[in-house]
This record gives sequence, C-alpha cells and structure tokens, in this order.
Amino acid sequence: MSERRIRRHPFGPATLLALVVAVVAVALGQGRSPAAPSKERPPLDLESLRREVAQRPPAPPLEKPEPGELLSPEADLRLTDAQRAAIAKVAEVWETDKAALIRAIEAATPEGPTSRSEAKLSSSLSDYSHLSRQYDASRNAAWQLALQVLTADQRRQATTGGNR
Repeated sequence: MSERRIRRHPFGPATLLALVVAVVAVALGQGRSPAAPSKERPPLDLESLRREVAQRPPAPPLEKPEPGELLSPEADLRLTDAQRAAIAKVAEVWETDKAALIRAIEAATPEGPTSRSEAKLSSSLSDYSHLSRQYDASRNAAWQLALQVLTADQRRQATTGGNR
C-alpha cells in the first residue's frame, strides 16, 4: 500500500463558508448608506445577559468521526484482522473522496476580495454549500459503513466509549 500525504487544512468547510459569507456581506454592504434608525433602543443590560449565558449548559463538542479513527490504538476496539482490513479499505476510499472534495471546495472558494459580479459570487457560494453538504454526507456514509464491520459491543464502544 503506498503512503500518500494528505494535506491537512487548518480550517474546515464550515469555517471557510463563514469567512466567504463575511467577505460577501462586507463587499455587498459597501456603497450603501446606513438606514436611519427608526427609534432609540433601550440600553442593553449586559450583567443580566452575562448571568443568563453563564447559567446555560455548555454545548457538547462537535464530533465528526472518520473511519480511520476506528483503527487507532486509542479506540481500543480489539479488531480482528478481517475487521481491520475492511475498515482500512473504507478509510482509504474515504481519504480519496475527501481529497477530491477538498480540492473542489477550494476551487469553489473565492480568493480574497473579488470583483466578480453578485450573480457569480452567489453561484460560487451555492457550489461551496453544496460541496460542503456532500463532504459531510460522504464522511458520514463512510463512518456508518465502517461501523457496520464492528460487533454490537465494538459499535457501542466506538460511538459512546473512550473515543466518542
């Protein structure tokens, strides 16, 4: 099996989408005069807002597992050789799909400030959103396929145990 180095990106699809949306909002907002406020808002009570936020339970961590995680020693799933080979194959296919999707997402992401028309920019954002959803669906499908290789106990451990 040949080893390929896959370039890890410092930002995920959601972060890139947020950056693109922010750039578009700034670009579209330039040249427009601010609307006159209709009426004065009451002052915001920051202290009560802080107390309210402090009382909220913390959000659970966002988990988007990939098939290769099942092969890590930290997973401690005690895989058979057949399970390990099957999961490795699923992980290999996912990594290939992942690399292609990342290239497509990067191609759909506008580079810095752009002079493109609003229609072209909107189309680019639409492509990016579609590719981001496709990436997530492909990742989830690969994860589910890898989970099918496991026994019920291994699946439970992988999804709720030490590594999940």
